[in-house]
Amino acid sequence: MRNATLYIAEPLTEGVTTFFAAERVLAAGATAQDNHQIIELRGFGRGLVLNGRLHRCDLDREIHREALAHPALVAHPHPKRVLLLGAGGGDVLREILRHRSVERVVVVEPQSALVEHARAHLADWSDGAFDDPRTRLIKSDVRGFLADAREADFDVIIADLPGPLDGGAAARCYTREAFAAAKALLAPGGLFAIAAGSAALTRPEQLVDCRATLQDVFKTVRLATVLLTSTLEPRAVALASDDVDPAAVPVGIVVERRAERDVAAVAQHAANQPS
Repeated sequence: MRNATLYIAEPLTEGVTTFFAAERVLAAGATAQDNHQIIELRGFGRGLVLNGRLHRCDLDREIHREALAHPALVAHPHPKRVLLLGAGGGDVLREILRHRSVERVVVVEPQSALVEHARAHLADWSDGAFDDPRTRLIKSDVRGFLADAREADFDVIIADLPGPLDGGAAARCYTREAFAAAKALLAPGGLFAIAAGSAALTRPEQLVDCRATLQDVFKTVRLATVLLTSTLEPRAVALASDDVDPAAVPVGIVVERRAERDVAAVAQHAANQPS
């Protein structure tokens, strides 16, 4: 800590905060409601910081992106059309596009500068996904897009957003109204996946609230958890649907679908089986 001039603070519980020593800021940008930085972190590689909180970093980004993208996609028998809410560093988009069945991905991101900065400084995260012909980028407030969109044909919707406690416009995307708007855009048999926050027993409020709100909207809500080194705690991904129970998909079918879509080599972190 003596040689660092900047720290990223990550609150864990009341009275406990983790500090990440930053070597330098590679890029930064902001809108009226949101901001982002791409920072070199000592010992953790490059980190994407959204609204002052570490979203993910080189050290464990594979765990995060795979846990968010693959469970919902594999639970669907043939996902063709995917909506991604939040561009992040492009790594979740990359995982979505690895599924051979996917024909179109609409990416909604309010910070256009974030995409350009990710292209410049996190190019290996996206691996060209932003420029894939199947990708359509839309600069828009996510909540506004959900309210105004008319394409009710998405097989899977994945929300890669800052948490509701992190401030910014994304907080409006964890409400009953936002979840209902997302549900209205799903085709029959569709699934919705969202990062649901900390799964640690020391601060369960965000996860409990997110799950309860989803249960007000969807018939089935399941949780998958992974342990992220950078956050020093487990994080949850919520999967929701009216038509599909992700936990009821037989393991043999999961293995078969992963092989068919050329994602069989993807690590199955912490088993990552929704329950």
